[in-house]
Amino acid sequence: MAQSLGGTPVYVDASSGPQHAPTWTSTVYINNQQYGFGSGASRGAARENAARQALQAISAGNGQ
Repeated sequence: MAQSLGGTPVYVDASSGPQHAPTWTSTVYINNQQYGFGSGASRGAARENAARQALQAISAGNGQ
């Protein structure tokens, strides 16, 4: 999907909260434009949620 936009997804991750139970946030950019944001108990979960939101945004923009 990102290739149709001419770019590769770039994730920017951050964590907050206590070290033993952080909350991760992830923002996904394609061609320097934000397409999704997600959070979760792990970096992977946050990225997955951000990717899901990005896919929805891209699909909505393409009329799918």
